[in-house]
Amino acid sequence: MEFRLNKEMDKRIGKSTARILREVDRRILKSESSMLDEMERYDKKNEARFREIMKRIDVYENTYRIAHLEADTVSTLLKSNDNLEKRVLVVEKKVGVA
Repeated sequence: MEFRLNKEMDKRIGKSTARILREVDRRILKSESSMLDEMERYDKKNEARFREIMKRIDVYENTYRIAHLEADTVSTLLKSNDNLEKRVLVVEKKVGVA
């Protein structure tokens, strides 16, 4: 009788353990799925933010290039103006205007 009772208890404990393990596995899978979904959502969000940042960087780079070219152009014009002033002074001296 005791042997049969132990055997029955072992059988029930085994079934209960299997049921608990299945439930734990189900919950782990659900949790993993939720975490993966959340990671994917954040990944998409961060990709969009990264694209926006890259667009801004492109705008800043273009603005820098334009400003640099403008500065070079102004510098060249100032040098050209200085050269012209010197040439005018030389011509004025030769003509006797100065």
